[in-house]
Amino acid sequence: MSASLATLPLLAGKRILVTGAASGIGKGAAEAFTRMGAQVFVSDLDLDMLADAWPDLSSDHRAALNVIDEGQCNAAADQMVGALGGIDGVFNSAGVMDAVKPALEIDIDTWQ
Repeated sequence: MSASLATLPLLAGKRILVTGAASGIGKGAAEAFTRMGAQVFVSDLDLDMLADAWPDLSSDHRAALNVIDEGQCNAAADQMVGALGGIDGVFNSAGVMDAVKPALEIDIDTWQ
């Protein structure tokens, strides 16, 4: 019997931040990353909805986050580093952007 990619430990030991993780694509991605062995830190605008979507995940592994707020982004990253010891990847499923380029090359004005 062969294992599907969704059950292989492809991301074992990796720490992934997922935005928009309370529902839809973000929730599905976080679930897939978890099945692949990653430790996930989930975030969304609505902390109550996020807690409902992830009831078994420790509260220090989730945060209310508006991705257009630089302070909230920094606070969520700091919380994740404190909880998981670092960040290996980010899956941004929140928001809409007009700019198509790597996230680290987007200035704060464009991001907002």
